[in-house]
Amino acid sequence: MNRGEIKEAYLTMRTANLGDAPSIIRMIDEARARLKKDGVDQWQGADPTEEEILVDIRGKNTYLFEREGIVATAVLAEGDEPTYRYIDGSWPDDEPYMTVHRFVVAKNCLGRGMGRRVMRQIKDFAVSRAVDVRIDTHADNARMRHVIETSGFEYCGVITVADGTERIAYQWRRI
Repeated sequence: MNRGEIKEAYLTMRTANLGDAPSIIRMIDEARARLKKDGVDQWQGADPTEEEILVDIRGKNTYLFEREGIVATAVLAEGDEPTYRYIDGSWPDDEPYMTVHRFVVAKNCLGRGMGRRVMRQIKDFAVSRAVDVRIDTHADNARMRHVIETSGFEYCGVITVADGTERIAYQWRRI
């Protein structure tokens, strides 16, 4: 098995390449529309931009989860996340961690527990890298909060992202 490729049940996890960019951008645009329909003010501006998406792909931080096509995508970034340095609350520890950004389940895979399956795979990947997992989402993003909370993440507090808006922050510990 190559670095960046892990098999779990029936999903394959692999590092995205530039040829995957159109599919990732389409998935993010579809998620923007769902968030807007749900009244969630997340991803309603320019972020994430196409350039940000391409930078993460080139940096080998974007992953795809597949089963007869792409079912989800996420950015998994190891190391310090600057927006996590200050939290209204507290992190449970100072262990190494990876941050999940831009977690999106494909439109045709919604409502089938795919978010939790992908999250389980991300946690298994984190264990293989000997890191914990941190993630944040908009307070109004009930769908994502449900996936995070039912996937064993601990609520840690509120952080402020680069655009000045607040996010609910969570951590999953590998121990």
